[in-house]
Amino acid sequence: MNEQSRVIGIELGQLESLLTKIVTEQNRVLMEDMKEMLHRKENPLDGDHITTKQLMAELGVTRNTIQNYRNAGTLPPPSFDLSDRPYWTAKQLETFMNERKAKRRFPA
Repeated sequence: MNEQSRVIGIELGQLESLLTKIVTEQNRVLMEDMKEMLHRKENPLDGDHITTKQLMAELGVTRNTIQNYRNAGTLPPPSFDLSDRPYWTAKQLETFMNERKAKRRFPA
């Protein structure tokens, strides 16, 4: 082992708790970034279609991260254009964020 490597022991419950905190914080940051992006005065996403590429640029993430958000339900399911490319509308993203916020406040 080099000087930078160390082996640590951690219980499964502690690991699960740590990962849950990390994912929760990432989701909170994503929602805040999306909220800011959608309410910016000069919003580059004011068009009818918000593409994966636009989301990547605005959120500063990779295509794989957008796909992970979609798979995890962090982003709403997209619509698809005639070329079968996914897109979202600003209204769709805003509605999705509001629904997630309401579910956190009033869980079923």
